[in-house]
Amino acid sequence: MAQELQQVLAGLGLEGFRDVFDPHWEQSEATFPAGGPPFLQPQRFAEVRRYIELAPEADAALAQAALRVRQDPAFEHLAWHMHELLHRQRDYDAGQIRNAELHQLVREVDQLPDAEQQALILVIDSMVKRAKLHRIAGTSLRKRATSSARAPR
Repeated sequence: MAQELQQVLAGLGLEGFRDVFDPHWEQSEATFPAGGPPFLQPQRFAEVRRYIELAPEADAALAQAALRVRQDPAFEHLAWHMHELLHRQRDYDAGQIRNAELHQLVREVDQLPDAEQQALILVIDSMVKRAKLHRIAGTSLRKRATSSARAPR
């Protein structure tokens, strides 16, 4: 049974996020599977868990989370919609990336094989951690880069 976005968000206490979830809502509802989202079924999330090499000990937590989502129609429909936005709607970005150049790079990276994406994630993660470390230490990467470029060799 189709759900109205306003009712779903109200049921989950997310009324303030309508602009984030509004795009493509009707399309997601039109494709909502009769038995509920397949990715919430134990056999499916067990397959995914193995694929991403998550330890089998996670099965109980995954089963509990999936059951919680399946028991609440609003939560289940929102989960389906988010799945559809992520996997089917290429033009959806919810305004997450505001830098146009970075946004384009993300779209290009999305076309790379998983192994290459993982390598890029590691590089980006290390840069973010480094920036946080410098922030804590009271220095910035820009200052360090500028002073390094000026330093005689």
